[in-house]
Amino acid sequence: MGYCQGLNYIVSIFYTLCASDEFRCFELLLGFIVTFNLQGMYTSSVTEYHLQNHVLQGLVKAQLP
Repeated sequence: MGYCQGLNYIVSIFYTLCASDEFRCFELLLGFIVTFNLQGMYTSSVTEYHLQNHVLQGLVKAQLP
């Protein structure tokens, strides 16, 4: 898993909730990613991000011409 812009906001909340236990925080992050099927958002090609961005652009264009 590589770095992704904005992931630090999610991790900082998990880190606080886990009372600074890094291993537990990492497990929580992995569980979050798997539970919500976000693996494609955190790959080197960020394919899921590009797909979601394309969908969002279409919705914005349709709703806010």
